[in-house]
Amino acid sequence: MNIKIKILLVIVALTCVTNTSSDENIQKQAIKANGELVYGEKRVDVDNFLDMLTEGNIYGRLRNNNFYFAYDHQDESHNSHWVSGFGSSAIYKSARSSGFDVNVGFYTSLAGFNNNDNLVKLFKSGKDTFSRHSYVNDGDKYMAVIGQANLNYRFSKTDFTLGRQLVETFYTRSNDTKMIPNTFEGAVITSKDLDKTTIKLAYLTRQKLRDHTTFHDVITFKNAD
Repeated sequence: MNIKIKILLVIVALTCVTNTSSDENIQKQAIKANGELVYGEKRVDVDNFLDMLTEGNIYGRLRNNNFYFAYDHQDESHNSHWVSGFGSSAIYKSARSSGFDVNVGFYTSLAGFNNNDNLVKLFKSGKDTFSRHSYVNDGDKYMAVIGQANLNYRFSKTDFTLGRQLVETFYTRSNDTKMIPNTFEGAVITSKDLDKTTIKLAYLTRQKLRDHTTFHDVITFKNAD
């Protein structure tokens, strides 16, 4: 089968930060080629719990992904279609008090596409702009999820993180290249106390894939059964 147009993909990632920095030369956040966000600002150390919350930072993004597939000949497994996704995210990072800090991330996505239940199962890259399960069962074209909600404790150069979080390792990735990243629930220890060495240990109990709105065990496929 000849494909006239493989993929028409346009990604617009507008980064906006809701608070200003005392040093305007600091880039508050940047996006790596794999979609991973990195933050230029360091956490502020404060003396009490209230200041830990009020001295935190909020990082915002607006996102748009568009996909179009066209085939010379259509059949049961190939059908021309388009998918567009518009969404946003807001990440809150608190200040640090007595070694503790918190992180919360809220993500949204609203998709537009050909309204056809039989066609949805043939969607390719654009499927991550919405939940196909939610659309087929409830007609929902949107996703809204708290993807991050964790407590972190730092001692020396070692971080102990508990809760919903992004986990970047050889085996796990956020893959934040569409609308909402992969996130995990569990406990992660990251240590850089050894010179030129990073050690990461993790116990992950549940995962939320990019096109899901709920968390499930990390080996589930198709459905819970």
